[in-house]
Amino acid sequence: YGHTFDYVSGLAKAAVALGGLDIHVLGFDGPFALRMPPHVTPHTRALASFDHAKGDTPLKQIKWGLQRISQGRRMAQFAVDLSHRLNCAGVLFESFEYYSLGRQIGRFNRPLRCVFHDTSFNTHQTSVPAALYKKAMAHSAARIVSYCERTFVHGVAMRENLIHNLRL
Repeated sequence: YGHTFDYVSGLAKAAVALGGLDIHVLGFDGPFALRMPPHVTPHTRALASFDHAKGDTPLKQIKWGLQRISQGRRMAQFAVDLSHRLNCAGVLFESFEYYSLGRQIGRFNRPLRCVFHDTSFNTHQTSVPAALYKKAMAHSAARIVSYCERTFVHGVAMRENLIHNLRL
């Protein structure tokens, strides 16, 4: 939903340009799902109805985080099922909720490749509940990396963060 589909559609365009690939994109329902480039098949899931604003109090942020984990669990399961249904030869995914993906990662067909957007896993520049979540998710993120043939980030500093914070 939102920027995720916009971002992934760019990756899909690049993959289509390579030729010879059957491209499927999985995401939540939303306006960008209809903007996929030609020769790309979108697969969407409805977003569970909850307030997508993180909230302005620690309790609201914790509630939001638990709802996000629940949503991520359903999406990770759907992604695994879709990869098996399509008999995927490989999967490239933008990392989503790390706990859920870390629990399902071993069930995907291989090879796997991942794009990480958040590589800090620390307590800087975020709220206390978000910082605790990030710290707790470092193990899940390391598990994801261990199952992937390749892991991508958006720059050198992010790569260094990933290596340092996950002790790779």
